[in-house]
Amino acid sequence: MSLEITNFIPDTYKAWVTWDDEAKFHLQYVGAEEVEAVLLERAQRANVRSHNTTPKDRAQLTIDYILEGILLDWEGLTMNGQPFEFTKDNAKMLLTKSKEIRDFIHAEASKITNFKEYDDLKNSESGAKQD
Repeated sequence: MSLEITNFIPDTYKAWVTWDDEAKFHLQYVGAEEVEAVLLERAQRANVRSHNTTPKDRAQLTIDYILEGILLDWEGLTMNGQPFEFTKDNAKMLLTKSKEIRDFIHAEASKITNFKEYDDLKNSESGAKQD
């Protein structure tokens, strides 16, 4: 059996990742080309190569990176008991105020095993090798 390498090109890796029983986030894998392009552009704009960035600058870079390339949607979030709709403004507010959620989203988007295409490929190869 040959190894189909297009299955390892993460341009289309998107998945819903669960926070708890009700809340979940729709994420794109950080290795996708458009995500890497956003990171590079933001890093250049923030002049990250200089050692003059502050923790606040790095946090803002991470927020922008998540907003523009990683976080696609969410479900099951509420604010004051009311559904909290996914919009870029709401996402920016959430990511700015909650380091815990920001770190969770970034960490989960970095795990290739969260993305269905990768899991399906691994499962199909495991089954094929057993035959």
